[in-house]
Amino acid sequence: MSPIDTFSGIALPVRRLSSCTPLALLLAGTLALLSGCAAGPDDRGYSGGRPSAATAENTILALDNALAEDDVRALEDLAPDGLNWAREALVRARSAAAAGKSVAATQEAQSGLKRLARARRDAEMSKELLSTALAARERAHLAGARDYNSVTMNALDNEIIDLARMVERGMNYEIKPQVRSLAQRYANQELVALKGDLSVLPDQALAAAKQGQSDRLAPKTLARAEAARQAALAALDDDREERATADGFAGRATWEARRAVHLSDMLREFKRLNYTREDILLWYQDQLSTIAQPLGEDLPFDTSNEEVIASLSGRIEALMDDAQSGDGARGELQRLEADLADQEAEVERLTDELETLRNQYNSLLADEQARFAFVQALFTPSEAIVYRQRDNVLISAQGFTFPPGSAEITAPNFPLLNKLVDAINRFPDSQIKLSGHTDSRGDKRVNLQLSKKRAEVVRRFLVDLGHIDPSRITAEGHGSRRPVASNDTREGREANRRVEILLINE
Repeated sequence: MSPIDTFSGIALPVRRLSSCTPLALLLAGTLALLSGCAAGPDDRGYSGGRPSAATAENTILALDNALAEDDVRALEDLAPDGLNWAREALVRARSAAAAGKSVAATQEAQSGLKRLARARRDAEMSKELLSTALAARERAHLAGARDYNSVTMNALDNEIIDLARMVERGMNYEIKPQVRSLAQRYANQELVALKGDLSVLPDQALAAAKQGQSDRLAPKTLARAEAARQAALAALDDDREERATADGFAGRATWEARRAVHLSDMLREFKRLNYTREDILLWYQDQLSTIAQPLGEDLPFDTSNEEVIASLSGRIEALMDDAQSGDGARGELQRLEADLADQEAEVERLTDELETLRNQYNSLLADEQARFAFVQALFTPSEAIVYRQRDNVLISAQGFTFPPGSAEITAPNFPLLNKLVDAINRFPDSQIKLSGHTDSRGDKRVNLQLSKKRAEVVRRFLVDLGHIDPSRITAEGHGSRRPVASNDTREGREANRRVEILLINE
């Protein structure tokens, strides 16, 4: 008999495919049926030409195993209708088997296997026809576009799924204009993300300069900073592959903005000390004297400023010439060269360490991206929407079907709960914050208590059946205070009736 899982007073048969079940045994009945042979009782599980219960179970297990394969996740986007049909066939086959209808169960499982095979072929066709949009989507995701506009990115991702459905229906020639448009919109989101990352330091420096009134005290310098920032953005507009050029302009913008801050500070200090113009020029000459002090002679401040600068520059050049030509200078030069060789060796060592650290960082980043992609692919759009918040992951699960006014978890919610356990296990060191939400119908206080109970019920499931450490999980309710959609429509209310799972990795 299949094991029974129970939760909140509900018993539900749960059968999981054992990792040690021989694949030949799982597929034996299915292959016998697909061969079209029918006979009396034999080693294929037939009895009187009809599939036996064992054959039905083997066929169902074969479909379940096929739906659990790694490549099935890609079908969520590239062949959604075929995948959903195969999953529904599995549900129907299990239902028929539970009712003792071996023939119907076997037929449903067989049809699910056939439809899954067709879905894989459709997915390959979708991958080819949507390649331009899929490549643009990958670049946008790598640029972090979802962090800047998750709503638009979700909408574009849903369009990918809609176009894949058209491919499944044979509407291949009708999607070409839409593919081009979709690829362009992904590219636009990529550019927004690239510009956002590029502008972080210049924008912070410019904001600090304006806060320090540099727009009034050092307007020319601040204008140069803004011009460099615009040049950086224009470089990305011309060619987003020219990131080095854009970074150069961005660095200059940051430098000029910080320069404006220091100029403003100096001007405020001059004003505080009641410096006249003459005082400022005397201060300037004192600075030059400090620089020239090691030369051992006073600068000719009784001449023009141009002559003072020329004199200082000439003395420095003469000193360098003397140092290069003298015997003592040669020894010093040799010592400096030896020091330079040591420093070059140290730089090489540090470079190797930096490369090692960079590889470790890239590996960690790739692992983090893979874990997030895995969690995103776990859920269908009707079950949950997954967001990335820097290092944290938010799963907004609107797919729960609680009875009205109740916090009891019913059997249809178990697959979604099992997926939540799988998602959490991908982040074993995270803290978990559960929050329940309702729509706006009914009494606010009742809704608040109901949302708290629903979050707590999900917490108990994760602890009791998901074996999650209870010290990692907190639960709270917000009632109808934090809607994500309008409560004036049925769809909006369904979106607002959700449980959010925040995986905190910071």
